[in-house]
Amino acid sequence: MASNDALEFGTKLLVDYWDSKDVDAFVGCFTEDAVWTVNTSPPAQGIEAVKQVTEALMRLTKGSKHSELVGLVSNDGTTYTVYGKVSYEIEGYEGAVDCSFCDVITVKDGKVAECSTFMDTAPLNPSPDASSG
Repeated sequence: MASNDALEFGTKLLVDYWDSKDVDAFVGCFTEDAVWTVNTSPPAQGIEAVKQVTEALMRLTKGSKHSELVGLVSNDGTTYTVYGKVSYEIEGYEGAVDCSFCDVITVKDGKVAECSTFMDTAPLNPSPDASSG
């Protein structure tokens, strides 16, 4: 497997499905017994839990756009690492909010068996302006 495989898989999962808020297509990329962990949240275990987390996270934003994606594949071809930037449109925020992210994905039969999503959420929680305090 080449890095292009990881990049193509990540593009399909994130750009094509997540950014278009296509819950069914996104969740369809996971195995029935998949485990998905987002940052420090408890893992979503099983396809129904993955779907619930997906729906909840997609409701948090008006839109998203993944960009600057890089894909890497482990030597044995079973682990994809996809990282880059995601810009969110969020109610109450001026302009897009840009966050860096990294997904580490274990692939089984062409689907996500396990995924750990790491995201820098600091831009979502701006610190108070020092001059206002």
